[in-house]
Amino acid sequence: MATDDFTYPELDQEYADSYLYHLIAYIKDKKEDKIVKMLQNSECRITTTTSFSRSRWNAYEMKVHFSVPLDKFISLDGKESIKFKAYCNDIVDKSYGYDVTEAKIVPVARIDTCSEEKMTREISHIQERVQETLSRNILPKDMLDKGREMTHVYLYIYCVENSLRLFIEDVGAKKLGRDYFNKLKIKNETRKKITSRKEDEAHKKWTSLRGDSDIFYTDFSELGNIFENNWEIFKEYFPSIAWIKTKIDELAECRIRIAHNSYISQDEQESIRASYKNILKQLGALER
Repeated sequence: MATDDFTYPELDQEYADSYLYHLIAYIKDKKEDKIVKMLQNSECRITTTTSFSRSRWNAYEMKVHFSVPLDKFISLDGKESIKFKAYCNDIVDKSYGYDVTEAKIVPVARIDTCSEEKMTREISHIQERVQETLSRNILPKDMLDKGREMTHVYLYIYCVENSLRLFIEDVGAKKLGRDYFNKLKIKNETRKKITSRKEDEAHKKWTSLRGDSDIFYTDFSELGNIFENNWEIFKEYFPSIAWIKTKIDELAECRIRIAHNSYISQDEQESIRASYKNILKQLGALER
């Protein structure tokens, strides 16, 4: 095999984020639930060397490390580790000229899953994939342009919504313990909806699980009520309850409109971006 058969591209952090996304999907198909749960809470780092892997002619070594929060980490035995390394190698494009020679899942004390930098990378990556799909000649150009805009807006809302869920989980666990959700003051109506959503999801085998915590089965608008009813726990992180509730209500309303294929004006889009940045800035005050 000639040297030209290998391209040796630079594998940056954007590639690592994309790699993690595809690895989770791949391992989920393999029914490796334990590993999937860890990877869903992880950050991926990839390093390459100019040392040959010895598995293929002219292929270099590629090392993949996954940082997992300590409370989500589950140790893999010898056979599981070997299988996991094989999975990691399976999804690497072999034309890149790299082989995975090391794949480790490492427990860490904290992971900044809500960082604006990471979310911005993810938004850019997902946008590129969605725009690539929309670029086919299926819809009129003006509708495609509006679709791209709404994709961008929805991703901002999606990131804020799930950042707030993770924030509630972190603060709740820190102040009330691992069983925090049962100790929070939550409306009976909301708890009934959560139970109903979980039961409904259990009967639809083709849908993916929202998460391993009840907080992921709440609606966006219900998060505002959780903050309000448990303000003593969360007040140190926000200027006021009115501040966070107003922003959640505004974003939740936009989310509903986007879900019903309504167009959001440029002024509203700018407001959503500003809320996105302001909320994440406040969540950055949380020390994990």
